[in-house]
Amino acid sequence: YVLQTRDVKEIQVQVKRGKEVLPDLITLKAEEDRTWPLEDRGMLLQPDWRLQKAANLGDALGMGMHRTVSFIKQLYGQLVSIVTGRVSAKTLGGPIIITKVAYQIAGSDFFEFLLFLGIISVNLAVINFLPIPVLDGGHMVFLIYEKIRGRPASEQMRAAATYLGLALILSLMAFVIYLDVKRIL
Repeated sequence: YVLQTRDVKEIQVQVKRGKEVLPDLITLKAEEDRTWPLEDRGMLLQPDWRLQKAANLGDALGMGMHRTVSFIKQLYGQLVSIVTGRVSAKTLGGPIIITKVAYQIAGSDFFEFLLFLGIISVNLAVINFLPIPVLDGGHMVFLIYEKIRGRPASEQMRAAATYLGLALILSLMAFVIYLDVKRIL
């Protein structure tokens, strides 16, 4: 994870077995993985899935809010990593991959499926708030522009920005669908 989210070329890891710490350090180097994504990569660092129970409704709401905010920060971090080239855009998944993953999760655990649906919902909300004119975030940009300038942007400017935003969104959709089909074939 550190290699993907920061500008790090290599990282050293020390192995601990029980109470014994092995003396040799292992060096992991960052390199492009052309086989991504694979379900069985040999070494898998699993997230902590221990069940956390809230003592009351207030604690439950707080835990849910914390997890949602954490996911939003992680999502923005990944978007920045893709835009800056730290993470390949080939890691994006489109509607075909999302459907495949949803099917797999729904077949194994109903509560994990609900969590997945929540993640998709938050993901769509974050994407919708990006400053692209076709999306709600783009409308916010025009409102901020209007507040600063004291008058709305011209009709021509809004139309041109909207067409540009639409072209960007349609291109992105075509790209992720292409990646999905390429992964399946």
